[in-house]
Amino acid sequence: SAVKGAMMAPGLYRFSLEIDLAARDTYAARHDAHTPHTLTLAVLRDLAPRLYERFRAARPLPHSTAYAPLAYRVPQITYDGLLLVGDAAGYLDPGTGQGIEFALRSARIAAGVIDDALTAHDYRAARFAPYVAARQRELARALTWLRLYLRLSRQRPALDLCGRLVPARAALIRALVRE
Repeated sequence: SAVKGAMMAPGLYRFSLEIDLAARDTYAARHDAHTPHTLTLAVLRDLAPRLYERFRAARPLPHSTAYAPLAYRVPQITYDGLLLVGDAAGYLDPGTGQGIEFALRSARIAAGVIDDALTAHDYRAARFAPYVAARQRELARALTWLRLYLRLSRQRPALDLCGRLVPARAALIRALVRE
């Protein structure tokens, strides 16, 4: 889990709490009727007691501005009679939290496989195997670059260096945008 924050204005801070889905499900099951603020405090009480005390003493806004997972994985994207595409297939861009580009890419791939299944009247998961393989090939390079960028973004000196060196910055941007 991680707590990230930034000062929005003097005396006003924005924080986000990131936990994996298994932990979120555990806490949601125990605190289902609670507000996002109360749920966040419950997580902090268990995982970061020092932060819990500080957050408990802070005056929160009267509303939550966001409460949702940004990315997740599903164990399988095809089943008999079902083929998952886009966000339902469990992937959002880790750099932006958006999934429309990958949704469109996977939809293009799925269309041909679905057409073949309709023609053959065969909707078994095995029939959708070409979708799984083609989707993996299509997204593999983009995911590699995005993961590299995410690792780089956690290393402030390396990120600053890439920002200052025009050839490095241009190469990184070309690689990310080309995908």
